[in-house]
Amino acid sequence: MNQFMQAVVSTMKTQKSYRSVVALVATACASVLLSACIGGGGGDSSGTEVDLPAAYEKIQGCMDRNDLINIVGVAPNDVDASNTMIWEAGKYRLMVFLQLWDSGLYIASTKYLIGPGADRQTVIDSCED
Repeated sequence: MNQFMQAVVSTMKTQKSYRSVVALVATACASVLLSACIGGGGGDSSGTEVDLPAAYEKIQGCMDRNDLINIVGVAPNDVDASNTMIWEAGKYRLMVFLQLWDSGLYIASTKYLIGPGADRQTVIDSCED
């Protein structure tokens, strides 16, 4: 009977060690996943702060897609079927509608800024040849 009890105690110690190792590995994996999800400061990968209200103020007539991307500082989050370039950053959303110009370029025609205390719409002056 004594050998049986020793075998049971030995098995329990082995199982306890196994469970401890499994718990340690699970905790480490969870820590890595959580740090990847909530760590690192957030934001876009380029580290650039996007100031959509400031970009809205700088947008003028005759600006094409490349000009708009340069003004905002990043490519739009979306370009929909109606040639609207859409940026979203923080609590703001900037939308610039493009129209086909005689030169074959799509240029800014109307801009919208939506956000806290900033709901604005402006029809942009057209290009003059």
